[in-house]
Amino acid sequence: MLWRSLVLALLLILGAVRVPAAAAAVPELEWRPCTGLYPAERFPADALCAKPRMPLDHDDPRAGTIELVVAKLPARSNDRIGTLFLNPGGPGDSGVNLIRDAERVRRWSPELRERFDLVSMDPRGVARSTPVHCPDMGDPRLPLFPYERAQEPAYLAAAAAYTEDCGRRAGRLLDHVSTADVARDLDLLRRAVGDAKLTYQGGSYGTYLGMVYANMFPDRVRAMALAAVVDPQAWAGDQLGRAGDQARASEQVLRRFSRECRAAGERCALAARPGDIHQRITRLYDRLRDEPVRVRFKGVAEPVTMTYDVTVLDLARGMYWPREWPATARYLAALEAAVASRPYEPLDKRPSSDVADYNWAANHAVTCTDSVTPRDPSHWTRTARALDRQAPIFGRYFLYGGTLPCATWSGKAADRYPGPFDKPTSARLLLVNNLYDPATPYQGAVRASRLLASAHLLTVRGYGHDTRVPCVLEAEARYLIDGRLPGVGCTGGDRPFTT
Repeated sequence: MLWRSLVLALLLILGAVRVPAAAAAVPELEWRPCTGLYPAERFPADALCAKPRMPLDHDDPRAGTIELVVAKLPARSNDRIGTLFLNPGGPGDSGVNLIRDAERVRRWSPELRERFDLVSMDPRGVARSTPVHCPDMGDPRLPLFPYERAQEPAYLAAAAAYTEDCGRRAGRLLDHVSTADVARDLDLLRRAVGDAKLTYQGGSYGTYLGMVYANMFPDRVRAMALAAVVDPQAWAGDQLGRAGDQARASEQVLRRFSRECRAAGERCALAARPGDIHQRITRLYDRLRDEPVRVRFKGVAEPVTMTYDVTVLDLARGMYWPREWPATARYLAALEAAVASRPYEPLDKRPSSDVADYNWAANHAVTCTDSVTPRDPSHWTRTARALDRQAPIFGRYFLYGGTLPCATWSGKAADRYPGPFDKPTSARLLLVNNLYDPATPYQGAVRASRLLASAHLLTVRGYGHDTRVPCVLEAEARYLIDGRLPGVGCTGGDRPFTT
């Protein structure tokens, strides 16, 4: 035993181990109607909210607390199984909004709604919970991302100023918003609701949270359905590589979009004119890079100036949701017509209108502290050169849009989880991924399924970042309720441009 004590003492001196001062207490959840706590928001009538206090630092619970906001939809059946914890993704997305909008956005089969309390939180740093409050990184004089080399120095300087300001404003919180911190919060909530093991459903980044939890607490998993799967090693590693994967996947999906559009004929606005649709889109974006275009929108008196960076954001978001591909095609057709001074029908909206209120500071706080992304900004400029060839439309958007703050980020997670991700778990995990997903590429799901000690991958023959199709909803319900795993494949709903 003496040698173990000596080794532990040496590791403590070197800073490789942090010993908790005391175990964090299980919080009490005082549920109250969400409509009373948030009267300005439209929650379902039966939605309940609680505001437990959590340790700022789980290794030192006496060092202060933060507030989490948690929301619940109680099970509708007397045959209740337990609690199904939910995470919508991000990082930076609000789980409370997921509950608030449950009746408008159908994310679960009716049977899950009957058998489980549905519970989700705004993770630490996000929305109603103790938030990471930082100014916008954007300088109105700069583009959303530097799409020309000459724009890079000013953009790098703006990112450095943003991270310095964010560190000043958020302080110690930035050191305690890693995914491992959120996983510890999740485990305390599991204990607070009285469940012996965790039942969990996560999407996109929520799949990474699930995998971190499963490997930190491998004996506490009852069932875990993870859709739009993040490659855990890529997330915990260098975020520049992950950004490149997303850019190349988006280029691939754009080619599939172009093929489906041509096959759809009159149901796709771009198919009304002759020529290879992918080549036309490429030429359009080459033209927009040189000069903006003014586009008319319904209900707006004057045409809106559309710059290259804004239209790339719109196209990237448009690839996420195949049900919106007809609207994305109308948007591209209007841009093409405006560039050529041809008449066109004014547009209803931009494809990226859903990201206006996104909490980028919370996203950066988690992404940068979870990863070992390089601290030298020159890595971005070199990577950008390669992506200019590999993913000419999307490369710089993904590279600079979400990862550059990591080069100068001031927060350093005290407890980031770097792996391993192959610990044997008490239940087999269900992974679900579309074949053509621009945000979480299919090969990342394959790598995750091989890395995890016990996982089953359901491959959806479909497009986009949304797996809410009938065959998946049914498969997830059967698995979460009775542990029954589906087959290895299913078809992702209606073909694009058919509805």
